[in-house]
Amino acid sequence: MTVSFTSLLVIILASTISAESLATGGSKEIDPLAQVQAIAGLFDGCYGDTEKSLNAVKNYHQSLHKNTNAICVSICLDNGFVIAATRGADCYCSNSLPIPVRYLSYEKESAGNGGPCSIKCPGAYTKRDCKGDECCGGEDSYSVYIVGETEVLGQLIDRIVTNFQLDSDRMHNKILSTNDKAALECQCFNGEISIILTAMTINSNGEGGIKTLKVQFIDGKPTKPTEIEPIEDLKETHLIMKSIEKLLQSEEPIFEEAFANWDILCDNYFGDSGLECSKEFEQTVGFEQTFSVEHGMDISITFGLEVTGNALFVETTVSFEISAAYSYTNGYSKTTSSEQSESFGIAVEAEKGTKVEVRFFKSDQPVKVKWRATFLADGNVLIRYGGTFDKIVDLSRVLTYDQREIFALGTIDYGERPTIIARTRALDKDGNIISMSEEMKELQLK
Repeated sequence: MTVSFTSLLVIILASTISAESLATGGSKEIDPLAQVQAIAGLFDGCYGDTEKSLNAVKNYHQSLHKNTNAICVSICLDNGFVIAATRGADCYCSNSLPIPVRYLSYEKESAGNGGPCSIKCPGAYTKRDCKGDECCGGEDSYSVYIVGETEVLGQLIDRIVTNFQLDSDRMHNKILSTNDKAALECQCFNGEISIILTAMTINSNGEGGIKTLKVQFIDGKPTKPTEIEPIEDLKETHLIMKSIEKLLQSEEPIFEEAFANWDILCDNYFGDSGLECSKEFEQTVGFEQTFSVEHGMDISITFGLEVTGNALFVETTVSFEISAAYSYTNGYSKTTSSEQSESFGIAVEAEKGTKVEVRFFKSDQPVKVKWRATFLADGNVLIRYGGTFDKIVDLSRVLTYDQREIFALGTIDYGERPTIIARTRALDKDGNIISMSEEMKELQLK
């Protein structure tokens, strides 16, 4: 039996994508209620401990006598990080996943039950073996959480406050001219300073408005940020996308299903010689792809560039059809569905006294990709000396480039990556299989 197999692509529907963000700043008091809210649904997996992964998560580290995953998540969120990772009493914060070494991808069961992440958190109440979020990593592993949504204005103000506390003279020299300093001396400046930022904010429902935050230094100590009325001449802070990259690709097990029963392609039971047969078949396959934001932020975004990535990312570009501010909000999810039809021309030669049948199968391998997007905060900050002397300067005057970076993290679930398989078999008059053959065609979304 000889078989030739050709295919003709009939319909292709393209996909769309999006992204999100984070960075570093000052610490805050831990809100117990926020701890409980923060931990819900944020477990990303149990990650193996390699030398490379250790270096990746050590951007920020605290050792806590009563450490729990919820406390660590709150600390990392308050300090502007995307990732929280625990191992015993250690809490690590990072803006990158700790390398693609993951024991059980996306499964909560990888925590506890004797698995690799089975060390009880020092602060957990349980007396028995830990389970779920009671477990803080293992001897050679981390429990990894994606920490939620960043309040960008709050983070930026925290960083400006920190810079003032570290070196106030340098900050004043960057902000004030010689004439400004002379004018302040004439006004008998009392040392009170206010830091004011404004931005267009957005929530997961796509609703937004102008938000303006203010922090005051009184007697050298910063107050908590308070929301005030917008200031007309103050340029809004916004985020410009710098890049989106693939951090981790997870391929699930391959599974296979038949489209239909065996179909007679060529019947030569009673022929005197070989018989050539051909037939056209068409199969339609549905594709579904979901882009989701697991760590987002609360202010609007503009695109500095159209971003493409490597491997599967080549098929996905940042969509300008979706509102940037909406698509990078924490909890945002967009599913793109499409349908693709393939025409298959199959030609076989059935030997004398045989029959050739064909049957189509679909082989699938679901693929998930973790992405990270990097944004740069741009805009102005108002520094108010005393109650009346205002200086509006660019953020680059009060924050370094790294301090203006905000990061985002999420998942693209590519769903099924189907391959169409045409299997043919030759049978004798007694129904015995004489030979088998198969041809495969992988369907690629473009």
